Amino acid sequence: MDDDPVIGFSTGLIAVIQEQVRKLAPLFRGQDSAQGILVYRDASGLNGTAIFDGSEVEVPVRISGVLDTRRGQKVALLRTGAVWSVVGVLSMGGMGEANRRGGVTGSVTKADGAYADIGGIPSTSFAKLHATSAVRIGVVISLFSTVATTKVEIGARITGTAWQDGTAYDSGYVNLLAAPYLFNAANDHRQLVGMVRQVGMPPGDYSVVLGWRRNSGSGTLTIDTNDCWTVEVDEIRRQAT
Repeated sequence: MDDDPVIGFSTGLIAVIQEQVRKLAPLFRGQDSAQGILVYRDASGLNGTAIFDGSEVEVPVRISGVLDTRRGQKVALLRTGAVWSVVGVLSMGGMGEANRRGGVTGSVTKADGAYADIGGIPSTSFAKLHATSAVRIGVVISLFSTVATTKVEIGARITGTAWQDGTAYDSGYVNLLAAPYLFNAANDHRQLVGMVRQVGMPPGDYSVVLGWRRNSGSGTLTIDTNDCWTVEVDEIRRQAT
């Protein structure tokens, strides 16, 4: 008589076990390198989780501090002992961008030299996706001065929150024009074009507001229903150094 206990397994239970083994199999193949998708990166930027190709299980990974990588990207992994590390980014993914345009209701004026938001022009929201990229802001805006020989400055203020650690970001007003613009005639609508490239911004959620100030002269800067504006925001790759 056989004294070994006989354990019966249902077909359903066996199928569940087989499925779990299939999911975990890539982790036990003894390989020293692999590819996968980064699922999570913590506030330190040095730890996270990834799902290996052929698996459905999140695995703890270390992340090189110099890598510009974010969740959802295809990454290369290398194992040292029992530790898997993300050592490369195989697909950088898309870049953040936004565009907004319109006019103002009624009339908006400015008659002093302190920078302030341009009332009636809403903020433009965008996401910056990469750590090593820059953000380029381009603006087209029309306005006039009530008195000739008055100069205007147009600026952009970027505010937001970094994804990694929740740090608040505020650029202050950054001039968009190469130099203050001179109105050499009164009540003459002029269209101005400006651009700036902002570096050093961490990945996160941001918004841009337009600001203005009177640089010199005695005229009242004015935007009315005959004027319009456009704001274009583009995240751009920087040249490697």
